[in-house]
Amino acid sequence: MSDDKKHNFDHADLVDKIRHEAMVGCGSSYELFSKRFSRSIDSHASKMPDVERQEFMEKAKKGGDYMTEDEENEAFDGCCSHGIDWGFCPAGCDRDDD
Repeated sequence: MSDDKKHNFDHADLVDKIRHEAMVGCGSSYELFSKRFSRSIDSHASKMPDVERQEFMEKAKKGGDYMTEDEENEAFDGCCSHGIDWGFCPAGCDRDDD
């Protein structure tokens, strides 16, 4: 297997692993899942060389679950830190300072 195919394969596997790890504990909140997925992707990417980082980020964004921090702020507008509308969170989040 060529190095390019090996890196792409490894990146796809890592993105899938991160996606599955991000699902744990998110309940029914897509916003929370996407936030966990995106921040974990960012953390892994920050440790990669530039060329590898770019390929990895492309793989991560391809699935549609990756959010930039600005997109995250927009998605969580009106929601608690769990991605659920204020007053409806089973954890009791009911105001902006929770």
